[in-house]
Amino acid sequence: MSAYYESIVVLSVANEESATVLGTLDHMLARCVRWSLEHKEDGILEYHVPFNLWSFGEEVRITLEVQSVRVESWCSQPLQMVDWGKNRKNVQRVRSCIREIQNSHE
Repeated sequence: MSAYYESIVVLSVANEESATVLGTLDHMLARCVRWSLEHKEDGILEYHVPFNLWSFGEEVRITLEVQSVRVESWCSQPLQMVDWGKNRKNVQRVRSCIREIQNSHE
């Protein structure tokens, strides 16, 4: 099993505004990072993070749940057991963007 990191972000917006947060997050990530959107469906965004000095790439899944967002990141190569904190950094980047979006809705 490859290296993995997951976190749940509780949303401070009303449940009906949760989908708006996810849409805004998609646009924000498109501007700020070099991740490529691999899959998008109702309530789910999946990105591929390209190869870099620290890893062979990662996959990031953002899933809208009731009043929260689940953010997961794992290494693209199944045999990569060590990620040097890259998955945690991917998740923290998404968490930071969500906080920024929520602060702008207040």
